[in-house]
Amino acid sequence: MENEKINLSYDWYSEENDIGGSTKEFRSHGTIEAVIGECKEKIDGFNRLSIKSISKECITFSFFDEEKELRPGSSISFSYEVDGYEDHDGVVWSTEYYRIKICWDDVKA
Repeated sequence: MENEKINLSYDWYSEENDIGGSTKEFRSHGTIEAVIGECKEKIDGFNRLSIKSISKECITFSFFDEEKELRPGSSISFSYEVDGYEDHDGVVWSTEYYRIKICWDDVKA
């Protein structure tokens, strides 16, 4: 495993909703190189995404308090939401949703 380079594909999605009913969607695709530690690819909203361990059978990802195991030929996802401005009446004026799906296509790079 030490000399074998593993590239993982990802699909990233973000959505912003505001109190007026406006919605903005953003999408991107890319590649993550499997290296232990914080992912060197800086993906909006997922700067704290890191890899804890790598083996032929499993890559363990960590994001905040959550850990997930990715296996060859499968995928995992992480998601969360962030509320924007909250006025004095407790009304939230906007919310941002973030999601990332990471796939191990079981193809050697």
